[in-house]
Amino acid sequence: MSSSDLGPKLFAPFSDVLQFYSARIDLVRSYKQVDRSAKRGISVIDHVKEMYLEMIKSFVGASVFGSAELSASPDIVVKIHNFDPKKREGGEDWTYLGDTMTGHKRIKNVLDLLTAVLDKGIPGDYIETGVWRGGSSVYAKAGLVANGDTQRRSYVCDSFAGLPPGDKKLDNGDIGWDNWEWLS
Repeated sequence: MSSSDLGPKLFAPFSDVLQFYSARIDLVRSYKQVDRSAKRGISVIDHVKEMYLEMIKSFVGASVFGSAELSASPDIVVKIHNFDPKKREGGEDWTYLGDTMTGHKRIKNVLDLLTAVLDKGIPGDYIETGVWRGGSSVYAKAGLVANGDTQRRSYVCDSFAGLPPGDKKLDNGDIGWDNWEWLS
């Protein structure tokens, strides 16, 4: 069996994903027994974009792992507990296995902002500073590509050595975070 017999590659270019799933959605939508409201009033291309971005979001946020994922509480002392999808949605926990601390609502905001930039024709590249594991930047790049922008560069900046020491003169809440290896 060749790899082409297995369907698209897991990390195929977006154009391949678009072509493969567009054909599948067209086929399924052609079935007579499909509830017409299931089309959700969106184009096939927009449906594939949504599927693709949901897939990337679920990977970088680790919700794809379901009960195998755990949550880390954002606190000076590491507290690991069972994964709660509602907390992840709202950004009230940090991922254990994933690549972004950004909750699903906030990561959607990244996409909304990039879409507005594209819609208004604003030039420039994408940069994220303080990336932790880089998941938000991965999602941002997927959002750009899914919306047809393959020219912008993405810059990912971090010390990759954790946080600098906090300054209690500025905010007592900053003290101690530099000791947490989780953030390195």
